[in-house]
Amino acid sequence: MKKNYKKKQKTTNTVAEITNLVQSWDVQSDLDINTSSCDESSTDSDGADCDLVKTARNKDQVSIKSLLPQSGPCDITQVVSDNPTQPVLKNYPRTKFGKEWRNFHSEWFKLYPWLEYSILENSCYCFPCRIFSTDPSGSPFSESGFKNWKNAMEKNSGIKQHDKSVSHKLCMTKWEGYKMTEKTDKSILALINKENETLIKENRYYIATVAEILLFTARQNIAQRGDNESGESINKGNFLELLNLCAKRDKRLQKKIDELPKNAKYTHHSIQNEILSIMSLMVIESIANEVQKSKYFSVLADETKDISKTEQLSIMVRYFYNNTVNERFLGYVPCSELNAKALFEFIKKTLAASGINIQNCIAQTYDGASVMSSYQNGVQAIFQKEVPKALYTHCYNHRLNLVIVDVCKNIPEIEQFITLLQQLYNFVSRSTVHMVFLDHQKKIFPKKNTIELKKLCETRWICQISACVAVRETFSVILLLLNKISVESKSDKSMEAKSILVHINFEFIFCLHLFCDTFSQIKIVSDYLQLPNSDIGTSCLMVESLIDYLKEFRTVDRLFNVLLEKVVLFAENNNILLPEENIMCKRTNRKLPVRFASYITELPTSENSTVMCKNDVKIIIFNPVIDRMINELQCRFSDNNPILSGISSLNPQNKSFLDFQKLLPFAKHYDVDIESLESEFKLIPKLIKRHQIEKKTKINTILDFIKLLEYYKLAFSELYLLCTIAIIIPPSSAGVERTFSSLRQIKTYLRNKMINSRLTDIAILSIEKNISKNLDMEKVVDKFSAAHHNRKIMLI
Repeated sequence: MKKNYKKKQKTTNTVAEITNLVQSWDVQSDLDINTSSCDESSTDSDGADCDLVKTARNKDQVSIKSLLPQSGPCDITQVVSDNPTQPVLKNYPRTKFGKEWRNFHSEWFKLYPWLEYSILENSCYCFPCRIFSTDPSGSPFSESGFKNWKNAMEKNSGIKQHDKSVSHKLCMTKWEGYKMTEKTDKSILALINKENETLIKENRYYIATVAEILLFTARQNIAQRGDNESGESINKGNFLELLNLCAKRDKRLQKKIDELPKNAKYTHHSIQNEILSIMSLMVIESIANEVQKSKYFSVLADETKDISKTEQLSIMVRYFYNNTVNERFLGYVPCSELNAKALFEFIKKTLAASGINIQNCIAQTYDGASVMSSYQNGVQAIFQKEVPKALYTHCYNHRLNLVIVDVCKNIPEIEQFITLLQQLYNFVSRSTVHMVFLDHQKKIFPKKNTIELKKLCETRWICQISACVAVRETFSVILLLLNKISVESKSDKSMEAKSILVHINFEFIFCLHLFCDTFSQIKIVSDYLQLPNSDIGTSCLMVESLIDYLKEFRTVDRLFNVLLEKVVLFAENNNILLPEENIMCKRTNRKLPVRFASYITELPTSENSTVMCKNDVKIIIFNPVIDRMINELQCRFSDNNPILSGISSLNPQNKSFLDFQKLLPFAKHYDVDIESLESEFKLIPKLIKRHQIEKKTKINTILDFIKLLEYYKLAFSELYLLCTIAIIIPPSSAGVERTFSSLRQIKTYLRNKMINSRLTDIAILSIEKNISKNLDMEKVVDKFSAAHHNRKIMLI
């Protein structure tokens, strides 16, 4: 018995130490004391008590409930946050005291709310004393239980005496304090956790704001850094200045900037690079997920030189997702080598880094450079060895451009016309001449907007139409300007103006109108080819329509006469002399001395002819230009590839629509079940007819056809697959060339030292705006926090 008493005394002392420690922490709100009567055993050693106290100090991991020894029977309240156990029975167990039977009464619960009753022990307890008492002597109300029902309600004994005791009132105060802190949730642990949560929220808000500013500057192609970003600098660069501007309007952000130490502002360029990389990778992940769901894709690539003379290979993928054709940018790759094998490896590594399986590539589109298009050792040949299904298509826009280049450089009259257009632009673009040119426009056409002459583009010849239209619209102003300068000026400008005036004749006007008419038709085709959702089937139809238009223009005299009448009227309105009708005379060239004859090579008659009458322009200019265009278009767009030719069988506007035999090579190349496809071809005409009748809409494009098949994808699985592949094959690499424009906007003269990883990250965020604008900044902060665990700023 003595030994047990010491053990119990030791436990009581431990409880007192812990309770005093709890009081010093003021953590009553976090008490969760488990008081059970099942086992009152405790450690006997002092070291165990020290461990117990140390464990109690670890507030974040162990609750007070698990530290205090348990007391009282198990059928009464075991957790401090619960209410006292007060069972209301019809009849309580009776105990005989002398000659009288006495028992507990439920009315006592109303008089003493702290009272609780154990049915198992037929005794009552004081809930606060049992939990909070530190009295080593103990009390029946906190230890064994009070069951002397005879003296329970005596004035100086029992329940009434306990209610008046100092120790009871102290425990009641602690209990009330606990309940108060529980209501207000202001315990130390709660405050610490709340402070941590508040700090984390503020930190995450700050990093998210930094990321949003970086994203804004990247999407708008704005430079982030400044020459001097020190505290004394007047201009710290766009990024820091935008951050400070936001802080002026956001006190929460300003407070965080002021609180952070100078060496942990998280605005250093290395942090910028890290956040930009995280956001660009999230964009790439989004693209890769869409490609994986689509399964099949095609590759577009082209190379250009940036401001720092670095060869940059731009890579894109094209795929069909959510009934939409998407062309997505994967990044720039600096090319140390420009041979076909190296370029293919760059493409392969970029696809692998993006999480895209190269074996699902079904097509590749590049320009006509031999390193890309060569059938022996070009990139496309190496690519097809790796992925046999990846068909190569030469960019239709490049083909169209080569047609115009051939016409402009191989017909002397057109070559002279183009040269004169450029000279006219150079002359009018001079500062003094340009101001006079604009003033004359405002005086002559006061109600119209001023028109600027356009510079000729040496790479995109289809853009020459804008230069031709500008000259035609301002022709009268140009004539007035040239005449005025040639008469009034005595400088070199006068001689140059006279020289240009001499060459502005009927022949020039005819070429101007001819190019405006023909180029306008070519531009329609070119504009369609540059659309991201253009398909190769419709592109072929448009090229065929262009050839038909040119053939009709060439053979129908009425169309030529309409053009000629328009030119004659234009010449007469501007006082341009017309060629004399039906007078055939030779050009009177100044004869050179005989000793120079060996140095002169005379041109053939057809190339040295002169327009002597209005109808001569048809023979000398009109026919050669149109014939050359038709021949070049037929030559460059007459693909003999039976696989690609089969795509026309899937275009509803094509004459060979649903021609099974023509589609067969295309189907075999992509391993389609031929028997199943043949069965589908027998059923699909009836489905199309019924759909057009019910929906009262006509299927005009491959995309419309795919949307119809989408509803019956299980029944027409093979046909749906072929249509999807057909629309994924890109007719043009114009999307890649658009990334070159972004490259010039991002890597400028003042930003030519930008490292390539930062360039690619910014370009991805800028080009793929529709994805980057929807980035979740909370995920960005999470990834930023996960990248390093030794941050000076707590984010999770």
